[in-house]
Amino acid sequence: GIEAAKRIEYRTPDPACNPYLSFAAMLCAGLDGVKKKIDPGNPVDEDLYHLSASKRKEYGVRELPGSLKESIEHLQTDYMFLKTVFPQDLLEKYEELKLDEHLQTSLRPSPYEFYRYMDA
Repeated sequence: GIEAAKRIEYRTPDPACNPYLSFAAMLCAGLDGVKKKIDPGNPVDEDLYHLSASKRKEYGVRELPGSLKESIEHLQTDYMFLKTVFPQDLLEKYEELKLDEHLQTSLRPSPYEFYRYMDA
């Protein structure tokens, strides 16, 4: 019956990413969680987009990093599980590339900043 049905929702982290590398990284993360016996929490059978902040907190739903910079910071603190699949030099080069990408983006105004401050 439906009570026994389980599912995992897969959403592509970035439509421009390499799907093979992306899925390998997510699989490594999942296996790392199993190995460390990380409690995934109880299932939430509600639309997360419509939950209030207090409800998300009550359910133990945490937010993902909100920017590339935050993602890089998270990667820097917890990446050992990726070394089972990805070589160290690839991880270092990827971090370097993404830090440069963040820097280049942060040096330029966003469309909103341009609209708000420079379109006089």
